Amino acid sequence: MSLLVDLLTNVRRQLPRRFGGTGNVQGWGSAVVLRCTNRTGSSMALGTLVKLANTWDDTRVTPTTTADDVATLGVVVGYFDQTTDLLVEAAAASPSTVAVMVQGIAPVLASTTVTRGQYAYSTTTSGRAASSTGRRAGAFGRFVGSGTVGELVAVA
Repeated sequence: MSLLVDLLTNVRRQLPRRFGGTGNVQGWGSAVVLRCTNRTGSSMALGTLVKLANTWDDTRVTPTTTADDVATLGVVVGYFDQTTDLLVEAAAASPSTVAVMVQGIAPVLASTTVTRGQYAYSTTTSGRAASSTGRRAGAFGRFVGSGTVGELVAVA
């Protein structure tokens, strides 16, 4: 006998990674979150856009620093709990590991005023995003909301 669980109505709080969830209390049940090594050696703010430190066989990440960076991997959504290594803590990422969302709706730090519905792309401001009406190289999603400089704004 097998049981089916409706993830939309039957799951509350956290769905651990071992059961197919992300382990995050934010409800990222449909997101893809990777464990990466923080190459900077210091904490990274939530919402920081990151790219791989090297392009080949490397799990270390560093904030994006190039406008329209086509190497953008994802956005920092926290760090992995060191005691269980399963739960994603929604706080400034630790110096050693970061939880990077590569698919799903995630909050991104805005470098300028951003507008709902416009395309999101990286800027020269370390790990931040701006918006544009047209899609161009480096666009990694669309803003779900609007915001100003330094705010966390959701991107899908």
